[in-house]
Parts: sequence; C-alpha cells; structure tokens
Amino acid sequence: PCLLLLDAFSAHWTAQTTAKMEEIGITTYKIPPGCTYLTQPIDVGIGKPFKDRVRSFWWEWMQALGADNATFASPSREIGTKWVADSWDSIPADIVRNAWRKTDFSYFVDE
Repeated sequence: PCLLLLDAFSAHWTAQTTAKMEEIGITTYKIPPGCTYLTQPIDVGIGKPFKDRVRSFWWEWMQALGADNATFASPSREIGTKWVADSWDSIPADIVRNAWRKTDFSYFVDE
C-alpha cells in the first residue's frame, strides 16, 4: 500500500491525476491548508534554498543576455536542466537532514 500526501495545488487533484493514482494503487490525501510544513519537509526545508539557487542561475543568464526586469527570455531545456542539477548538487546534506528533523520524520541516526 502507498499513501501520498499532497497539498491543495490544483494539478494534484484533476480527474486525470486522481484516476491515474487510483489505477496504480496510490491512495492520496489532501493536506489541510496551513499544514504543509507538518508533512512535507522537502517542500518546506529544501524547496526555498533550491528555488533560490535556480533563480540565481536564471538571473545571471538573463543579465548576460543584457535583459532587465522588463525583459523576459526562456532558456533552452538543456540549460534549465543543468541549472536544476547544479542547484540540487549544491544543497548541503545538513539542509536535507534538518528539513526532516524539523517535522519529526527523521530517518537519520543522530550523530
């Protein structure tokens, strides 16, 4: 059996998504508003530093193009994928451990 806790993001709850989850044997549960931090440590503890890193790569790229706040450009998938990989690789293990420990879902042996 598998239980997947999801926030209220609309894409999680489309008929197509919920049907597919049922089809492959995943039970879903909608986390009540304001409770994400209790059940999704990665979203809370890692999401912000990860997104900040990706945004930093994007902003440096935009500046190198000569763009400013009024101009928008889209990177290629290859460039975007590299930013994601590099951003993830730069997240220290301590941030990951601490995200889980804050929610009492610690899978790490205390040193």
